[in-house]
Amino acid sequence: MILWQANLGRGVSSAVFERNLRRVLDAGGPRAVFCFQEIDEADAPAEAVILRRLTERTHRIFGGRTAVPILVPRDIPVTRSIQTIASRGLAKFTPHRPINEATLRVGGLEVTVLNLHLPINRPQTFTRRRDARKALRLRARAQEAGVWVADTNTHVGWPVIVPGEKFVIDAGIDKAKAWGPHKVIVTDRRRVDLTIDGHNAHGARIRWV
Repeated sequence: MILWQANLGRGVSSAVFERNLRRVLDAGGPRAVFCFQEIDEADAPAEAVILRRLTERTHRIFGGRTAVPILVPRDIPVTRSIQTIASRGLAKFTPHRPINEATLRVGGLEVTVLNLHLPINRPQTFTRRRDARKALRLRARAQEAGVWVADTNTHVGWPVIVPGEKFVIDAGIDKAKAWGPHKVIVTDRRRVDLTIDGHNAHGARIRWV
């Protein structure tokens, strides 16, 4: 499975948003699964229109109106998708944070992809961050094989979510880890420089063997 993670940016022009999205889609190619960390906060309505227009040939799985979307190539079967509220919003600090979840059939194995963007790291959001980590742990540990993808909003103190998990992406606050009943092999890591928020897009190829 080819996995890409990216923040596309908030408060940027539609042209910048579309340029960033096109660069990530082009880098990943038609066989990639994309996890975007959009959270429906300060997003312009045009951004949702652009996202849907440029990804109409994929399975599009959203955790909210357009939050934390997972895009899956049409030829990869999606056997299940659900959304879970990871933490409730707090006025002036953070909106509701959902976990978006899709189970894919990859090489005879069912692999669950979980996508989450944690609340901002502030004293006022401590309990909400704790709730979000707990929700991610519960959903991940219920799966035999999978990969969780998150904007963790922290550089330190990140706990183990699933025993035996292996880093797929480790780029500052942007992280992804995979686990499963078989050995996890990660190869062909790549990066695309974006123009927003100090984030870049990151991709990797994952195999369970």
